[in-house]
Amino acid sequence: MHIAPFENDNKPLVDVDDSIVPLTYFNIVKLEIGQAFFYQTPGYETCVAPATGTVDVSVEGENYAA
Repeated sequence: MHIAPFENDNKPLVDVDDSIVPLTYFNIVKLEIGQAFFYQTPGYETCVAPATGTVDVSVEGENYAA
């Protein structure tokens, strides 16, 4: 399946409890330098995979700097 590019305003393309793929969460987030993005997916494991640039990540008090 291919998802054609579109402006999603940093909202999930596939959200938790999706009727077709209920165990999947997928989002494409586009940030400017210095901009932050916060999200939670309780009960889900998550993977942050930067396509470009570097990120600092904080998970339950654990910090991972770029």
